[in-house]
Amino acid sequence: MRCPLLIHICSAGVLGLSTALVLSKHKHLNVTVVAKHMPGDYDIEYASPWAGANYFPVGKPGSNLQRFEKATWAELDRICREVPEAGIHYQVTRTFGRTKDAGTATGQWFEELTKEDAWFKDVVPNVRREHIIHVLIFVIARLYSLTCIFSYHYLHHKLIQQALD
Repeated sequence: MRCPLLIHICSAGVLGLSTALVLSKHKHLNVTVVAKHMPGDYDIEYASPWAGANYFPVGKPGSNLQRFEKATWAELDRICREVPEAGIHYQVTRTFGRTKDAGTATGQWFEELTKEDAWFKDVVPNVRREHIIHVLIFVIARLYSLTCIFSYHYLHHKLIQQALD
């Protein structure tokens, strides 16, 4: 019999606890969350209960980040449909690419979001290019339905609490 693989997650924010939730579903993993603050704590250093969290697929095609984002969407979509009280909901999202950002770190980060043929068009719903009045600073606008996480509800929801047990 194989010993369980020990996983330590150093964060009790949205990302850390979501990771714990997903990994806890694998029986061969023993997941531990290590953090100074946990859901229910109220401290200036623990921003997650008040911070917004959104899903933006920015990974380059073929990258580990892109594979993670594709898998992440499947779970967020499932929670939106099956567990609406968890604090995750769909929202219409718009991104704009600006000419002045081309070649900068910001422009590179947003590059996948504003591509004409974005890899995530077959993953997230309602991806389309928006027709806007062309203003010199904007080169492309993209509209899609993504998710928004109401962190306070999400961190206190039973899904997350089960991952902490």
